[in-house]
Amino acid sequence: MLTCPICKKENQDLLKHLRISHEITDADEELLNKAREIDSHKLEFRNFMRQLNDGRQAGSVSVKQYRESVAKWLKEHEV
Repeated sequence: MLTCPICKKENQDLLKHLRISHEITDADEELLNKAREIDSHKLEFRNFMRQLNDGRQAGSVSVKQYRESVAKWLKEHEV
């Protein structure tokens, strides 16, 4: 699900939602691109954290490795 950057509601089709609910046209393409980038970044981080938590629960990732991995990911993927 994608989150609307304006109203923060989750939607399957963000473009359709923005055009209908917020009357955003093609002229606002930059805003839409930024919204897509943010949602993509969130999804990527969510997947990374899921893998890291799975490793933590399985015992293959220590607390120190966990902290270092999160810090490294955030530094590499600054928005």
